[in-house]
Amino acid sequence: MAKKEIQKVEKLEGYDQLLVDVRSILDNAKFKAAKAVDNIRVQTYWQVGERVVREELKHKERADYGKRAVELLAKDLDYSRADLFRFIQLYRTYPIVATLWRQLAWSHFKLLITIKYEEARKYYEVQAIKNGWPVRALEERIKQKEYEKAKKDRKLDFSLPKELPFPEEIFKDAYNFDYLQLSDGHCEKELEMGLISNIRDTLLEFGYGFCFMGQQVKLLIAGQYHNIDLLFYHRDLQCLIIVDLKRGKFRSEDVGQMNKYLNYLKEKDKREWERDPIGLIICKEKDDEEVHYALGGLEDRIFVAEYKTKLPSENEIAEKIKKIEFGEK
Repeated sequence: MAKKEIQKVEKLEGYDQLLVDVRSILDNAKFKAAKAVDNIRVQTYWQVGERVVREELKHKERADYGKRAVELLAKDLDYSRADLFRFIQLYRTYPIVATLWRQLAWSHFKLLITIKYEEARKYYEVQAIKNGWPVRALEERIKQKEYEKAKKDRKLDFSLPKELPFPEEIFKDAYNFDYLQLSDGHCEKELEMGLISNIRDTLLEFGYGFCFMGQQVKLLIAGQYHNIDLLFYHRDLQCLIIVDLKRGKFRSEDVGQMNKYLNYLKEKDKREWERDPIGLIICKEKDDEEVHYALGGLEDRIFVAEYKTKLPSENEIAEKIKKIEFGEK
């Protein structure tokens, strides 16, 4: 019975694209859920800080009340004293809960609450949101005293564009290139030329906002030329997108190469108002666990996706349907 149902699905016109799109929707939902959970975490920690401070004010005749309360709470709730003091500092730094940016995670706020000067903190908040900085990038910018340098050069920028999307909401887990009609033995050059020759369909498959900028774009690094397969710009993300095409399976070294190109463009070709460039590695096959460990903190800068060039087999469809039903990747 199950086999007959699978055969029916295989005969449905456009089902391969439907499968890719449904998978992408589910993945985006998981990402949004994770973001929502982190936003709730930040607000929860703020509420804890507010409650402790409120009680401390009720007993202000005792100077060590707050410190003693934290010690007892840490013991009874199995939380570290350091974390509880951070919750209190979060509330004192952002006394109005509405000022907690939803685009920033708790890891960002742990750094921001250590910045005493309000204007400096505001600068880093805006830049982190505008550029999509992961926490490591924010920490590095603070260490390099970027605010002080910008203020000295009179280049302080506190403007935020209207509701920038998250990069994770733009990129798909798999792309359907069946319109290219490639043979099983195609090479990367044939894949690249096919995407360029059918640029209208390629842009439609990538999604709204992608603007094509170039093919085999040359970068001169350490006296040696390197070629970027495809270069795009995204209107909503406001950044350059490097697309690296791989005919075979994803390899860890692909990340190192892409990161080098991203760093070059960030330093040499990024405009002041733009986010840092983002990389998209599109390969024939990827293993999610290998991708996870290969990226190792670069998940906000580099995305990895598979591409399909023909309708999946009956077994592939059945396996994907099973994974979608059980919420697996």
